[in-house]
Amino acid sequence: MTNPSIATAVITGAGSGIGAALAAEAVQRGASTLFLLDIDAGKARKVQSELAREGLTIEAIECDVSDAAAVERIADHVFAHSRGPFLICANAGVTVPRAPLFEADRGNLEWLFGVNVFGTWATLKAFGGRMAAAGHSGWLLVTASEHSVGVPFAGGSGYTASKHAVLGLADVLRRELPAQIGISALLPGLGWQAACAPSC
Repeated sequence: MTNPSIATAVITGAGSGIGAALAAEAVQRGASTLFLLDIDAGKARKVQSELAREGLTIEAIECDVSDAAAVERIADHVFAHSRGPFLICANAGVTVPRAPLFEADRGNLEWLFGVNVFGTWATLKAFGGRMAAAGHSGWLLVTASEHSVGVPFAGGSGYTASKHAVLGLADVLRRELPAQIGISALLPGLGWQAACAPSC
């Protein structure tokens, strides 16, 4: 499909970094309504303030993407108060302290996979599922990593594995989506800020 114009953009992890850059890019590409989701609502409101302009509706929402029920409730709210075409950016992600695989902390790994993998799954399911069911057009974007396609580094087994999983989710979903919805994976590397700031 051709890339549709954007009316509404939803970005998780929108309070900083790549998420904030994606929000700015969505505005540049014509989005008139933005939902900025972040576990730190204060950071999301700061991005909201920076992007505010006449004719643009922006809502900052506290969201822990590892809470699938909360993501579903937010998706209900978004689709009740916006129109398509939609851009959904499943961008939220975390890292944990590096540790050799044999010394990795299970709690850290569970949190990492809860956000990076299950959070991405929850976002795609909640928003993409509603788009497909209602016949909405638009695009899904997952933030993976250069580590999704290799670039392993000592001490980063959990992060690398989580990003391989994110790319796998997107690749399989690409074969399941209806024709009016596209999907892409963003694979930023360590130099993403220098390469594409202020808009990525």
